[in-house]
Amino acid sequence: MNKEKNTNKSHYLLYIFLGITLIVFVFSAYKVVSYIAAQKQAEENVSFLSDIAITKIDEVAEDNIEEIENSLPEESKNTIPPCPISVDFDALKQQNKDIIAWIYSPDTVINYPIVQGNDNQYYVKRLTNRKWNVGGSLFLDFRNSPDFSDKNSVIYGHNMTNNTMFGTIMDYASQDYYDKHPYMYIITPEKTYCLELLTGFITKSHSRVYEFPQSDEEKKKDVKTWLERSDFKPEFEYEDDSRLVTLSTCAEAYGSKRYVLIGALKEMK
Repeated sequence: MNKEKNTNKSHYLLYIFLGITLIVFVFSAYKVVSYIAAQKQAEENVSFLSDIAITKIDEVAEDNIEEIENSLPEESKNTIPPCPISVDFDALKQQNKDIIAWIYSPDTVINYPIVQGNDNQYYVKRLTNRKWNVGGSLFLDFRNSPDFSDKNSVIYGHNMTNNTMFGTIMDYASQDYYDKHPYMYIITPEKTYCLELLTGFITKSHSRVYEFPQSDEEKKKDVKTWLERSDFKPEFEYEDDSRLVTLSTCAEAYGSKRYVLIGALKEMK
């Protein structure tokens, strides 16, 4: 009798285990499918905005190309090519007035609109069309000026597993990757900038990187520290009057820490 009871108990425990395993499997499968669907939805949203607002330089008339090239500062003409895209912000603003800029990194996946909300939470899990999505949007810190006139402007983006959004930012921990992608472009309704990348490193989620400098002397001191921590040797020299832009993403392998990529803005036109 006891043996029969023990057998029934063993079967009962096995059924419970199998049931729990099935639930976990179904839930995990649901999360994976949902995540993939969210990624596809996010990519379709960006693709739509690109179709209505982005024009590649080789599609622009030659006289416009010459005008763009002539707009480059003398020191950049031989090192940094003109921005290869133009952006129709009127078309973007019709979709969402919160779109304040576009960021483009040649030969990488970074080719996205930048939004700015009334806080740093709204766009964490919302696309530029305001629909909920785990991938969120690239967004400028709500405390920053939308024209990037601050001493340091911070742009946040998720570290997506398929390398979209800021999923490739941590690749800058490699000197070889930096050497291939030492700059990006930031386009606003008023101006086009080259972002000359100066330093990249792991930092705490509440480090001084997110505390905006109040003076040039304070900024100079911060930059000195940040340059010393860099994972790569930069191609560019930092100038004291340069405005900074910080790209920030989660460093998942390091818990709650972040990876930041900091560059200096240089006006191109």
